[in-house]
Amino acid sequence: MLNPPDLLGAPAFCGTALAQSLLAEPLRLIDIGARDGVHDTFLALGKLARVLAFEPDEAGYQALLADQSLTNRLAEAIIRPEALGDGTRLPFHLMSKPTNHSLLRTNDTLVDRYRMELFRNVGSFEIDTHRLDDIVSGPAPGFGEIVKIDTQASEHLILSHAPNMLRETTVAVVAEVWFCEIYQGQPLFHDLCQLLAGFGLGFYGFTSFFLRSGKRLDKRQSIGRERALYADAVFLRDPFDQPDPVMSTRHRAVLFVAACATGYFDLALEVAATVADPREAAALAATVHHCAAADPTALLAAANAAVAAATVPADTMVALGQFADRWRSTFDYGDIR
Repeated sequence: MLNPPDLLGAPAFCGTALAQSLLAEPLRLIDIGARDGVHDTFLALGKLARVLAFEPDEAGYQALLADQSLTNRLAEAIIRPEALGDGTRLPFHLMSKPTNHSLLRTNDTLVDRYRMELFRNVGSFEIDTHRLDDIVSGPAPGFGEIVKIDTQASEHLILSHAPNMLRETTVAVVAEVWFCEIYQGQPLFHDLCQLLAGFGLGFYGFTSFFLRSGKRLDKRQSIGRERALYADAVFLRDPFDQPDPVMSTRHRAVLFVAACATGYFDLALEVAATVADPREAAALAATVHHCAAADPTALLAAANAAVAAATVPADTMVALGQFADRWRSTFDYGDIR
């Protein structure tokens, strides 16, 4: 798994005009579903980022308010307790694991089939929801240049009530997406793709994947595939799909950071190449190469260590699989000859 890059720690970056513009006017980011803390990808941006985080759970909200590290690390952290939705009062369903709470009840058929005990419904109550557009056009104007959303199947509902933000402000969305109805009647991956495409935000790739089976095989002695349940997906306002790419200076800056933050370094180099000043372009390219650098020797040592840690032969496959899991969403090496 890729760790979020430290752009401000890249030697060539801080002297660029792009970096200086973002330090003067930090990125306006939204983190929806921040119960476990502001997302690491945003925290890694440090003073380049102002973050508007939403967490309706009272305990989670208070924990975020008390987290002084957010203020210390970020240019600004604004914590709001609203539950986002369509602006009406809706049932809020509680699950056996609090991070799985949702505006939708879980689908008992699939929960039973895949033994997903952490998704068991344990109760519900009604909650007032708020439209995201009303917030970013009112008390938090301009936020939403990059949006991270993980709200247990209400992602489509929330974003469908932020059309102005998506049309006018958003360059990147990192959303949890769903491939089957873990929650009853929920929109699926293709629904969110269609919604965001209508605002010029195209699906770019996955940063993580979550698979599940009924565990009818012993993974220590078998190999196979499992059903894709959900994933984290990246959607971008990518100008390079057009014959004559057009970007404002701010669009270029946001897209460059979004591409680096999500590990799409090849795209970041495309963005850097559009800068007219050759020294600026070279510094941005050097920043990307710094963030993308990996040590093959260290990687090989880590793979060998994973195998060596298996104390019995049956555990070797698990050790290798866990190592592979950490790299599943990185490069495709099929084009290397």
